Amino acid sequence: MEVEGVETETEAQGENPKTPGVSDVSIGQRTFNAALDSNTNAITYSKADPSVNSDYTFTCPAVPTGYVYITTSSGATLSTLGAEDFMITDKKITIRKGAQNVAAGEQVIHIALADGTEGQVRLQVWPNVSYIPTKYYKGSYTDINYTVTDEPTYVTVNQPDEDEKPKGKYNVTSEYASDALPGSYLETLDPGTYNFDFWYNMGTAGWQRLRSVITVAQEYTIDQINDVPVKNGEPSVIWYTNSGKNIEFHIAEGVENFTGVQINGKTVSWEYYNHNKNTGVITLKPGILNSLNIGKGHVVTLLFKDGDAVASLEVKRGSASPKTGDQNNIALWVAVLALSGGAVVALVPKKKKQQ
Repeated sequence: MEVEGVETETEAQGENPKTPGVSDVSIGQRTFNAALDSNTNAITYSKADPSVNSDYTFTCPAVPTGYVYITTSSGATLSTLGAEDFMITDKKITIRKGAQNVAAGEQVIHIALADGTEGQVRLQVWPNVSYIPTKYYKGSYTDINYTVTDEPTYVTVNQPDEDEKPKGKYNVTSEYASDALPGSYLETLDPGTYNFDFWYNMGTAGWQRLRSVITVAQEYTIDQINDVPVKNGEPSVIWYTNSGKNIEFHIAEGVENFTGVQINGKTVSWEYYNHNKNTGVITLKPGILNSLNIGKGHVVTLLFKDGDAVASLEVKRGSASPKTGDQNNIALWVAVLALSGGAVVALVPKKKKQQ
């Protein structure tokens, strides 16, 4: 759950399919892996986690000339690899992981050999998508901002999981612009959860989609906590342990849509809170508050049918105040001790006089 005012970058969810065998696959006059001896049929690079990428070494039937270039699977030249992207040792050539810096999708690496032949190997580069925030509040007109390593071919919304390629009726690519889903478009959506999928064509590995999950919600307003009005639209409260006090959240309107409470993303059992539809007050009881760790950073989320309201909570160490009856008992004992002390003082001089 995204807390208003705290932006965290979220990785889009996606899985890279396994690379299929390509030993007998050819495009035109070019044959993948032709005369190349390696334990792999393809080079695979991930832009989501470059740390997992590694170099790949191939043994060639002839000495490589040093002319290595990349094309799309249809033959369009993308780039020529520089000396920093590969290394030649006798008949072996190592493609370094720096070669990952090409467009996402399926490519072909061409290796020119001294005997006039050419070896090819498939290169699959997997993209990455991240986005902030994960929640859009109706009426805010704020954009959902994306950071993409490569522009998607298509963007779809709520397309079924079983679909293996993008379909037109879910297509919202035209709404995606300048690496963002604009607030003007999100404002047209009803409250709910939406799956926005970014599609990339990975050739023989099929289509890959990276999913971003966006919640569209109404933002409910907490205008008072206990007896203190909320300032600057940022509800927050400090609660002391063992105080025995409730926390009362006053909702401006819509309390009839209230459905529950979460603290730090975990659902609170109904026995620890109540709400009053007439006064618009939602009350948290000390039973749940005493279970929280001392410190700042706790997040209370009041849940409604079509949105939520969020408040920050700090828990400080406190001690229980004595009850009225306890205070009377303390006063009584103080009086008794005072009288006893006076009797001792009165007896001591008398004892000395007798001596």
